[in-house]
Amino acid sequence: MSLAQAFGDYLSKGGTRARQQSSIHKMADYFEFFTNFIVDYYGGTQSDFGVSHLSVSVMRDYERWLLEYRYEDKAKIVKSLSPQTVGIRYNAIRQFLRWCRSETRFELNPTIDLNRTVARLRHHKIQPRDPLSISQLALVRSACLQEIRSTVALLKRGQDIKIDNSISVPPANAPMTAYKDIKTAIKTIFVAYGGLIIAGEQLKKERPGLERAMRHYYSTDDVTAYLYFNRRMIAPFVIMIAMDTFFNATTVLSLKWSDIREDHVFFGERRWVVGGEKPRAGKRQERSFASGLTDLSSPVRLLLILREYNNTVYKRLPASQNDYVFAYESKTRYAATFLHDGNRLNNKHWPGTLQEFCDRHKGIESFGLSGLRKSGAEITYFLSGGDMLAVRDVMNHSSVNTAYTHYSSDGSRKLALEALARAMEWRERYLASGGKSDARNPVHMGGPRSAATLGFNCLEPAYSPVVGQEEGKACSAYGYCPACPLSWVDLNDPVALVRLRQLRQRIVEARSEVAPQRWLVEWAPQLKALNEGWFPKFNAHVEAEADSMLLPSLPTLD
Repeated sequence: MSLAQAFGDYLSKGGTRARQQSSIHKMADYFEFFTNFIVDYYGGTQSDFGVSHLSVSVMRDYERWLLEYRYEDKAKIVKSLSPQTVGIRYNAIRQFLRWCRSETRFELNPTIDLNRTVARLRHHKIQPRDPLSISQLALVRSACLQEIRSTVALLKRGQDIKIDNSISVPPANAPMTAYKDIKTAIKTIFVAYGGLIIAGEQLKKERPGLERAMRHYYSTDDVTAYLYFNRRMIAPFVIMIAMDTFFNATTVLSLKWSDIREDHVFFGERRWVVGGEKPRAGKRQERSFASGLTDLSSPVRLLLILREYNNTVYKRLPASQNDYVFAYESKTRYAATFLHDGNRLNNKHWPGTLQEFCDRHKGIESFGLSGLRKSGAEITYFLSGGDMLAVRDVMNHSSVNTAYTHYSSDGSRKLALEALARAMEWRERYLASGGKSDARNPVHMGGPRSAATLGFNCLEPAYSPVVGQEEGKACSAYGYCPACPLSWVDLNDPVALVRLRQLRQRIVEARSEVAPQRWLVEWAPQLKALNEGWFPKFNAHVEAEADSMLLPSLPTLD
């Protein structure tokens, strides 16, 4: 059997993946590439080459041919195939050959190693998704709130028109001029069609004047804005929920009302739980939000708005999709979601809708929901002090490697390296000070950690002016911070005051434990700096808080 016939059988009788429409087009392209190789490398025609002619050497030649293949792009620049493309095209043929081996009617050479891949050629550095900058996040959020306010105002106005008895509905045969006021058109749609704009041809037959008015005086979208959500109107609601949940794009767009619980296991009705499935991972992710807030930035408030004003659309959805939160009226007058068949992302509608949002607002660069999720990971990273375990948990990853590889930016990775270097410095200082300058357990020890003495901060811990300290290494001069010109204290921190008081006590105790002359030279200046320089700067409120605190004692002085 010729290769062309075998390819055709594979596409029609192969696995479910091969029979999917998108996969068929891709596989056909891969097979055409392979047959081009056969003709180019061995001569003859496609019909001259059958499945039985394939061998180990043919597959080796195909791999070599892929690596040497050159083509011209649109700019007439000669390029080679990327390692990823080479691997994909090679493995597509390997998948086909595996199917051939399972079919007894094909005489496939048994020496062909179907387990061999060119994965080594596909090795590439994974580039983490870029998060949105703080300024971009602020612009996006501001633009969303601006649109949401406008949308809510129009929908509320539509409901007011619905119950306004002063607005009369013209007869069915009324001329176009009877609907010149958009309020009359809106009232008519509520009364005659239950708040739904019917298809144009049907409307033209039943109320030709209204149909003409919606083409001359205003647009269909203008009227829709008073009735329910269209695809463009619902976009800022999607973006805001994505920003606050950090969910995957598919999880956000496939959010269901049945997955939203209006009572929290601990907080009851004071918090709602919003959840959804991660399709590829098969895991559920949840977030909880305070209820009862009237601010439009509240996720619960946004959901309530959708429930209140979008009921008409929800009722028109097919049974398989009527539970989805983000539903809208399409331009063809059908209720729709951003999904195919109720579960797969519609890559045509949502990206275009999001791009329309970006284009409308000056200063907003193009972004995706995955960028908002990455921004959530970045925010978690900074708030947790660089804890990748926290990022893993918030992103609902099964492995911390996923969080680090795909959800950490170059900036956060540099901060992680700086944190490691700082921890190594603190460890070295801990050893050099004999365990007295201990920054390993801030929760237990309390206070800042940059200086050698708890309670103090240091402007430049690696360049200490204290005699005996080595330049470039973290200062380990425990107890010498009060008189150091590089030290500073947070005067609003009662913990710092407690530590300074403890240090004063240790200096007083050292007077009877060290040689008098040494105490006068080394510790008397520190005591004077505490009593005359630092203590007078604390206010009464901080002193009162410090009086009620109990912290572990400081180590004794040498």
